Amino acid sequence: MPGAIDAFLVGISEWLSGSSVAVAGGSLFQLVIAYVSVKGPRGALNRFCVVPSEELSSIHGVQELPKAFGFDAFGTGS
Repeated sequence: MPGAIDAFLVGISEWLSGSSVAVAGGSLFQLVIAYVSVKGPRGALNRFCVVPSEELSSIHGVQELPKAFGFDAFGTGS
């Protein structure tokens, strides 16, 4: 598995190096989600529930998540 992780990190590094957008915010996890949504195999995010955020859409350009987490689905507790 270490080889796969190394290859993944090299892929992210090359993707960022070739990008005209400087990543100035968001989290490392959001960067990984963005990379997988752009460069990963089609449907790679289908198994995962991801919390949509302003950073994902405005900084990383992720406009659609197959399984977006919905806070309303759990109620407000009132």
